[in-house]
Amino acid sequence: MLSNMKPKLFLAVPLLALVLVFGFFVNSMPYKGVPILVYHEIGPVGSGDSEMFIDRAVFRSHMEHLKKHGYTTITLRELYAHYAEGAQLPQKPVVLTFDDGYVGVYENGWPIMRELGFTGVLFVTGHLGQPGYMTESQVETLLANGFELGNHTRTHRSLPTLNDEELADEIVIFQRELESRFGVDVVSFCYPMGDYDKRVVAAVRQAPLYIGVTTMEGFACASQGLLTLHRVPIFRFDTMASFRRKLRR
Repeated sequence: MLSNMKPKLFLAVPLLALVLVFGFFVNSMPYKGVPILVYHEIGPVGSGDSEMFIDRAVFRSHMEHLKKHGYTTITLRELYAHYAEGAQLPQKPVVLTFDDGYVGVYENGWPIMRELGFTGVLFVTGHLGQPGYMTESQVETLLANGFELGNHTRTHRSLPTLNDEELADEIVIFQRELESRFGVDVVSFCYPMGDYDKRVVAAVRQAPLYIGVTTMEGFACASQGLLTLHRVPIFRFDTMASFRRKLRR
């Protein structure tokens, strides 16, 4: 009887080991892709697009949901290192991106994120210091606390409509100015309004910038192209139920 069980036992042990290894592999990788959430302004509706303004209390509920369910914030620099170099990611990574550099991100969003131990990515334009936007000093504070600085172009125009000289000023020259002013390497890019074509992507690559995000909806994965990753937009009209659904894609 014992001799009849040996072949089954020898087969079962390698199979069990394979299952355990596969289970670890699946559980340790964001196999559905990585959610890159898109926020703009945090606070009362201002002069911009009201759909993009998220109430402070709603933003807190989003952040607390992420914390409660074990998400860890990473930067786009870290996501690039994962895709390009195989760097390890936490089990449930999430990227919090903030487009345009609105002051409410600093005044209303940052205190909540700091409390929960979260960081994010700031995509700024040349509008810094103007009414409604962060000052350079406020940006410096966020960078000193783990935020990443990203290039969102100088004037936030539709890039495919620009000539080569204008494109270089919006992307390359503005990037150099950001790096000089804030003393950091800028590696991430966000296309204004999500508008891009092959010429624009080539200009971004030549800047050089290494990871870029669009307004295409969905979780990010390397097969989309590292300069054209998808994101998950968050709007004012999103309920907690829709927020949770967006995280389950």
